[in-house]
Amino acid sequence: MKYLVLRRRPQRPPDPFIELVSAGAGASAEESLVEATEEELDEGAAAELQDDENKHAYLSLPFTLIAPLKHSGADEASFDATLTGAQGRLVTWGVKAVGADTSPQDGAGVTVAILDTGIDQAHPAFSGLAFPSENLRDFADNIQGVSGAAPDEDGHGTHVAATILGRDVGGTRIGVAPGITEVLIGRITRRHGMSSVTIFNAIQWALGRGADIICLSLGLDFPQLIRYLTEHERFPPEIAAEQALSGYISNLPLFESLAGGSAKWLPNPKPKGALIVAAAGNSSRRADDPRFTVKALLPASAPGFISIGAVQPGPGPGAPFAVASFSNTACDYSAPGHSVLSAAAGGGLVALSGTSMAAPHVAGVIALWIQRLFPDGRRPDGWEKDVEKQLTWHALRSPEQARLDFGDGVVQAPQ
Repeated sequence: MKYLVLRRRPQRPPDPFIELVSAGAGASAEESLVEATEEELDEGAAAELQDDENKHAYLSLPFTLIAPLKHSGADEASFDATLTGAQGRLVTWGVKAVGADTSPQDGAGVTVAILDTGIDQAHPAFSGLAFPSENLRDFADNIQGVSGAAPDEDGHGTHVAATILGRDVGGTRIGVAPGITEVLIGRITRRHGMSSVTIFNAIQWALGRGADIICLSLGLDFPQLIRYLTEHERFPPEIAAEQALSGYISNLPLFESLAGGSAKWLPNPKPKGALIVAAAGNSSRRADDPRFTVKALLPASAPGFISIGAVQPGPGPGAPFAVASFSNTACDYSAPGHSVLSAAAGGGLVALSGTSMAAPHVAGVIALWIQRLFPDGRRPDGWEKDVEKQLTWHALRSPEQARLDFGDGVVQAPQ
């Protein structure tokens, strides 16, 4: 079976000169103290690695992009994708719903990492942005990552990036935090899937490059894992299900460590921390039966990750938002995720729906709060908790809206 194997590299003696020169710059991916590889091991060999404090093995799980949905039936909502916002200009309904169009902040000075299908750098939504080669890394074809380019052959990553930080396109505001200039793009999939090691290496890279926010739109492909165990490993179905569940449980602490729960597997000894935003998933089917709901997928379900559900416009002023029928439950917060207008790879705009459309709204709002709370650019110890407190205090959720569906509520930008 395939395992994600982590090995701690020997630490070099401290060099005061290097520390002085690199102060505040963040560690590079090459300076990572942890090597992550994918290896074929039997259960006994994997267990032996657990006895070494400098090594560990986790079952390598299959993950997939949380792809946007096609609308039909109850998923369809009749409303304008753009509305009149501040200063009379058009803004997408999502940007307006989170209050970004009236916020005095624009995200300047914040570094965001988008780990997705890449980006169409030439799109007008990213006009004026620089994409230095060291801020682009391709993990889709090489799980260790190759710097220099992250082209988007799918369009998903371009749509997500533009929702976070896109500049106006055709006179319409599509970005929540268009003042962001420091962008890290990690291409981790072409929609054909990825594994635990790909995600681990990509998050490590983003942390090492100094990301304040990391945005993910992927989830554990549990059915594929069970198929693999039954068809390739020849496990009986009941054993395959148990093994898959064990793999899920074993990966929880791995992802928790990346979110700051433990420094053991972080990329450098003193990371400044980051807020990791993850889409909860589109597996629920409330339109078919209200009982057909699924809880947030891994990695969104891991401790320390910020899990995001999707909402659509509600029936009226007293209930401005309704949970999207596809949105998974047990999220931390929610955001607009239905018919979200944003950049299309190759040019123009396109409306897509999904929790992976909601997550970038939250990433953008977090950038606005970081700028508001820490305008000098410094990140004191515990800064992440300060930001999360603001998200919770300002989130919108009416008493009759279930916390299970909305989390603390629909995030709001600082005013």
